[in-house]
Order: sequence, then structure tokens, then C-alpha cells
Amino acid sequence: MAALEAMAAGVPVLISEHVGLAPEIVQSCAGSILPQDPRVWAETIDQLLNDPAAREKMGRAGKELVQQKFSSESIARSMVHVYHSLMEQHGSGH
Repeated sequence: MAALEAMAAGVPVLISEHVGLAPEIVQSCAGSILPQDPRVWAETIDQLLNDPAAREKMGRAGKELVQQKFSSESIARSMVHVYHSLMEQHGSGH
């Protein structure tokens, strides 16, 4: 949840590969997926602190990702689609 909140606020995210959002974050360029090595984390944070353009680009990408895939409207549309699919499978029509 913290990664989603950070992205919604336009903040780049750094996460491990064990976080469920990792594929979406990589695909959207909203942050970096890092190994569990403190030195790599420190180096990546230092790089981001010294590269405002990269921070801004990643922040914008994260904000767009949240708006497209994780907003309440997007989740509601997905749920409606799931319900319609289930009703069709069980012959309810609509």
C-alpha cells in the first residue's frame, strides 16, 4: 500500500522484487526494483537525489500508473467486468 500511496503522490518508488507491484512498476518506469543489498539501495537513492529529471519522470509515471490501474474508478470498472463475466458464465445474462 505504501508504494501505491507514494506513486499517487508522484514519488518514485524503490522496492524489492518480492513486492507484488514489481512488474507494473518496471513496465511503467515508475521506480526501481532492487536486490536486498543495502549498498545497492544506498547507491540508487544517491543517484535519484542527484538526478531531479529522473525523479520527476519516475514520479509522473507512477502517478499515471495509479490513475490508470489503481484508482477507485479503475478498480470499480474491473469489478463490474468480473461480475458481468461471472453472470454470463452462469447464464444470468445481465
